[in-house]
Amino acid sequence: MGRKAAREILMKVFYVYEVTGEFSFDIPDIIQDETKSNSYEDQKDYIENAMSIFIEKKDEIDKLISDNTIDWSIDRLSKVDLSIIRLAVCEMFYLNVPVKVAINEAVLLAKKYSSENAHTFINGVLGGCAKALIDENEVLGN
Repeated sequence: MGRKAAREILMKVFYVYEVTGEFSFDIPDIIQDETKSNSYEDQKDYIENAMSIFIEKKDEIDKLISDNTIDWSIDRLSKVDLSIIRLAVCEMFYLNVPVKVAINEAVLLAKKYSSENAHTFINGVLGGCAKALIDENEVLGN
């Protein structure tokens, strides 16, 4: 399993969390077949690390998203779109994934799993988040 497949799993795990309000380190049943058919082990650390960071930083991640969804509250976002955006923000800010890669992968997930024009909205939100990251790094001297 490559990183793309790991992102799909994470997006689905974040989605299940949003729908059920429960978060578990046990991969949900809906993706068990996917993890069995691929070699899950090579991305297990990445997936578990992203899940841990999301649990720890959820409020910060959601605040950043809220700050960049002009005229939209986080509650109005589709659960799929929110899951994709949360994953990309988690990757950009906490997993050292290059901004362009995180945004591009989020756009690809949106094209695959969300509505027809969701990818442009997600791209815009993540562009604002990326600007916040760049501004933060400039302040810190990175």
